[in-house]
Amino acid sequence: ELTLHGGIFEAAIPLALALAGATMSARVERPDGFRMPLRVPQSFSLKRGDRLTLGPATHGARAYLAVAGGWRT
Repeated sequence: ELTLHGGIFEAAIPLALALAGATMSARVERPDGFRMPLRVPQSFSLKRGDRLTLGPATHGARAYLAVAGGWRT
């Protein structure tokens, strides 16, 4: 759960994700510099080394980032 603020998340392994909830700017940034904008809600995948960049919420307060297989912290 992300409240009001986004963040930057880098994939250490290939991942399948879904983003839902509050409207916020979102994009995938590849190591080669390619940027792919995302819309909320959307499912997508990250390859090793890709970064997910999420801006602050612009409408609503909470966004949800789900990872297939769950989070490992």
